[in-house]
Amino acid sequence: MISAKKNAIKMGAKKVIVEDLKNTFAKDYIFPMFRANTLYEGNYLLGTAIARPLIAKKQIENPTNNIPKTLFIMMMLSGDV
Repeated sequence: MISAKKNAIKMGAKKVIVEDLKNTFAKDYIFPMFRANTLYEGNYLLGTAIARPLIAKKQIENPTNNIPKTLFIMMMLSGDV
């Protein structure tokens, strides 16, 4: 996650918030998705689309975020963090 923060700063970000949400994502999003046999267009797992609600939730929960000035959100969903 350190590399994500460094990359964001290198690209010009003025403020970077990095949180490890792997456990929350797996427990509250991925496992229920598998139990419900959720597929996109009947063929594909939802992939990164399933992460968007968690990202939005975290933006709202963090009172230091100035959401109207947020221009970019970066997701790192691979294990290569």
